[in-house]
Amino acid sequence: MSLNIIFYLLESIGILSFFISGALLAKYKNFDPIGIYIIGFVTALGGGTLRDIILDQPPVYWIQHSEYPLIFILLTAVIYLVKFPIKSKFLLIPDTLGIATFCVTSTQLGIETNLPVIIIAIISVISTCFGGLLRDLLCNETPYVFQKESLYATVVFLGSLSYVGLSLFPLSVGILSFTILCIVSIFRLLSYRYNWRFK
Repeated sequence: MSLNIIFYLLESIGILSFFISGALLAKYKNFDPIGIYIIGFVTALGGGTLRDIILDQPPVYWIQHSEYPLIFILLTAVIYLVKFPIKSKFLLIPDTLGIATFCVTSTQLGIETNLPVIIIAIISVISTCFGGLLRDLLCNETPYVFQKESLYATVVFLGSLSYVGLSLFPLSVGILSFTILCIVSIFRLLSYRYNWRFK
């Protein structure tokens, strides 16, 4: 499988996962369909847009892939019309999947751009967390990334460094991406389950 295909698949998983997390929070807040779409949109694409601007990668990724805004319309309709109870913890799985995949794709872009390791990790954190930051601010929530019980940014930072370190070994991009995806997801879920936090 080519690098471009792997990148597209992972980026798509991250984008759609983040959209769902944003849309679910908007529904939890009783937003109308337009509000659900907008919150989901900025959650899904805010971080990647900022990343592409920082890395000077025109045009912005989602502008090249107009299928995403169209898929968002379908997801918005499903989330708005299907009646089911929304709980804040429902955001955990799509949010975790989103940060794990964006960690991988942003780190890979940083490596391809030949950036220093610390800059790669910082850009990975920015691109991964910015969409969720916008989501929480627009929904009048304390940004989750700033909360003491959150290891959100820490998980991404360490995951990005791990990706760079493992990329020095003769591993295929597919295996490397899957490994980091699993590490970041598992660590994030464990930190939530066992309430790991900074004292």
